[in-house]
Amino acid sequence: MSNDISDDPWAQRVYLMWLARDTRYALAALTALIAYAQNTPVPPAAWVCFEDFLSFL
Repeated sequence: MSNDISDDPWAQRVYLMWLARDTRYALAALTALIAYAQNTPVPPAAWVCFEDFLSFL
């Protein structure tokens, strides 16, 4: 039995689902960060969005 993900269709499907989910979360965090960054001064909540973006990226 191989540990290579290319040999397991179920593992590929799960991996791609998680990748798509993380990409959506990163995009949502980036969108919120851009909205926060347009305010002066930038609110502290922008840091949470920045950290979320980096985490899901």
